[in-house]
Amino acid sequence: MPHRPLLIMSLLIILLSGTGCGLFRAEEPAERISPAAPAKTEDLLRLHQELTVQKASLLVQRARIMENYGAFDAPTRLGRLDRAHQKLRQRQTDVRTRLQQRGLFPNNLRYAVSTPETLNAKATPELSISTAPKPTEPKQIAVPNPKPLPRKALASTPDVPAPASSFAGVNWKQDTQSFSVFIATSDPLPRFKTFSLTNPPRIVVDTPVTKRPTPAALRLVPSSTQAKSIRMGWHPEQSFVRVVIDCKGPVPRHSVMTTPRGITVNLPR
Repeated sequence: MPHRPLLIMSLLIILLSGTGCGLFRAEEPAERISPAAPAKTEDLLRLHQELTVQKASLLVQRARIMENYGAFDAPTRLGRLDRAHQKLRQRQTDVRTRLQQRGLFPNNLRYAVSTPETLNAKATPELSISTAPKPTEPKQIAVPNPKPLPRKALASTPDVPAPASSFAGVNWKQDTQSFSVFIATSDPLPRFKTFSLTNPPRIVVDTPVTKRPTPAALRLVPSSTQAKSIRMGWHPEQSFVRVVIDCKGPVPRHSVMTTPRGITVNLPR
């Protein structure tokens, strides 16, 4: 065939020019995505401040719920708050770890945190970090000596005895979020003293009581994963009731607060 060489050369020209026509176009290399740059230190500090304020706001809301609803109705209303509090703690731990890697320790820093009345507002964007100010000596102000009162004015008034307070009992409640112990008294705002011991692990709460409770000793065995028993005893000489919560393991983190006509001990799970 006389035209065969021309046909072959035409095919070669078409094949060689195919890359320009898109027939054999090579794939372009994919664009590389560089790893995200680490956050700035001041951004981490500002985030740590906002998390601190939000965490304080949740604690204030929790205290108000405990005060308004009591030890037995409050835990059912605290599930959402506890879940939000746990997420905030995880984020705050992550930010604190990243700051410590940069040589900063947020626990030693002081933040300008809002008062409880304004904790529900958003954190202020301005970051305020300061060291503790040096204590200054107070100025001494001369106070004039009061003149002695006339003899008639010194007449003693009869002492009014304080109303007698009594111990009403101990109740407990276990739910999925926490274990609560409620110490009921006749005093609207009872005073108390609390401490914990490690051998064996237990939580102790003392509250003044002027009337001898009946019975004078009591022991409860709750169905709880955190407490083995709850013991109550009355100290006749010093007039106070002692409530002891025997823990199954090491003493967990807990809170003790005054509620209307009682004291609540809360052990989150």
